[in-house]
Amino acid sequence: GLATTGVAYMARNRKASTPQIAIVTSDGLFRIIEANVVTTPSLHVDIPVTLFNSVCTIDGYFVITCSNGEWFISGIDENTFDDQDFTTATSNPDGLTRGIVRGRDLCLMGPRSSEFYANTGAADFPFERIHTSSVGIYAGPTAVALTAVSDGATQDTIIWAATNADGAYIGVMMLGGYEARKVSANWVDRAVRDATTSTLRAFSYTRNGATFYCL
Repeated sequence: GLATTGVAYMARNRKASTPQIAIVTSDGLFRIIEANVVTTPSLHVDIPVTLFNSVCTIDGYFVITCSNGEWFISGIDENTFDDQDFTTATSNPDGLTRGIVRGRDLCLMGPRSSEFYANTGAADFPFERIHTSSVGIYAGPTAVALTAVSDGATQDTIIWAATNADGAYIGVMMLGGYEARKVSANWVDRAVRDATTSTLRAFSYTRNGATFYCL
């Protein structure tokens, strides 16, 4: 049980025999499940765990975002975090809301902007920023990573409820390359704007060769 009214995000690493599952809630709770045992990791005092708000995994790294724009990486296939293994999303001082992986890209989304990183394997810090966007995320749980057929080609993509550089909702977008392409009809946009933002959730599924995004 987690004493939270927030959203719980989960990510699984590749640790041999006993993979670890990290759970981070949108209001700063952090847990690890390993071999069916739940623990609260002990972190360095300089790591702002109360600001944690999402987790994802790429190349064995747990990536945890913070509302102040910082994001931390774990050891490879471990739940250990060094207080120096972090950086800050700086293209826009809007903080971070959600981290999510699209193919080989680590996508970090804030209320008014997004940044994309690639694992370069650099010794000091393995991730390097490769692109920025002035499109942000309206509600963290609306972002879903999926594989879909678009324009006849199969691609890894993300669909999410998006915002502009002012933080205003602008529609449900699908990532094509690094461009956000609107996929929502006007009536969907009205429904999203009329909804309580904190209650928005999304998931996807595939049936009979078609991929569906459900908001």
